[in-house]
Amino acid sequence: MAGDTHYEVLGIAPGADASTIRRAYVDMARMYHPDFHVGASAEVKAHAEAQMRAINDAWAILGSTGSRSKYDRELRNTGRMQDSGPAAPSAPRPGPVTPERTSGSAPPRWLTMLPMFCLFLAAACFAVGMVTGIPALLAGAVGSALLGGVMFIVVPMVALKRSKQGSAPAGRTARA
Repeated sequence: MAGDTHYEVLGIAPGADASTIRRAYVDMARMYHPDFHVGASAEVKAHAEAQMRAINDAWAILGSTGSRSKYDRELRNTGRMQDSGPAAPSAPRPGPVTPERTSGSAPPRWLTMLPMFCLFLAAACFAVGMVTGIPALLAGAVGSALLGGVMFIVVPMVALKRSKQGSAPAGRTARA
């Protein structure tokens, strides 16, 4: 990537509009962000981090109108970009080295927040129940605490099941 222009890093044409640049940045960031390569080998992680640095550098310049104008002038002055208006989009850059993430692998956000909500509710019920002396609130606190504890076990199991379903080999269907 050392000799690439910021346009080539994002896989877009120099004449691309602002929304195309932003979309390319978001797409590339989703592919190479280090958080998506946590379980990968050190080599894959290093590659993803290097790609992400280049993508962030490209966005820092191309995402700002003033910086982009200055950058375009520099490219034209060095002969690395012709002054010929919008060009055809370049071919997309190759994807990440690791297997693709499936969109269904993560549980819904509300499900990941449910255990914390249950424990917060338990703490609130316990506090109010202790101050007021209402046994029903204390019982609710115990019930919410138990539900929250169970959910801390169930949510990761759901995530594992969904990730296994999303990574089933081609030609096989995952059981429901």
